[in-house]
Amino acid sequence: MSKTPSCIFCEKPARSRGLCQTHFAQFNRAKTKLDPDEAAEFDAASVKAGLIHPIAIRQTSNPFAELAEQLANRRKQDAKDESAIAANEQRLAEIRKASSSDQDQTAVPIPPPAKNTRRTPRRK
Repeated sequence: MSKTPSCIFCEKPARSRGLCQTHFAQFNRAKTKLDPDEAAEFDAASVKAGLIHPIAIRQTSNPFAELAEQLANRRKQDAKDESAIAANEQRLAEIRKASSSDQDQTAVPIPPPAKNTRRTPRRK
């Protein structure tokens, strides 16, 4: 079982921005007494002081679906790479086979190296 997070100030379960229902209500009452510019500054100062958590940004997309799509794309790319490697290996084998059969047909014997016919005098 997962433990629910507790309030920053007490042991009650946190409901919003790291605060329990009571402390969040106190925060909201103080914030609503201010004009909009001061309220935004009050909110930012409260976050900076560690009194509340920043506003959670809800994701509009499904992160699990995105991860699954990335893995599927990687798997498809790996399959393409493997098939390309296999095709290249097959082409290389065909080239080797063709070049070895060409060598058999056009092989010219290489003459042995010429003997040194020049005689050098012996040293005494």
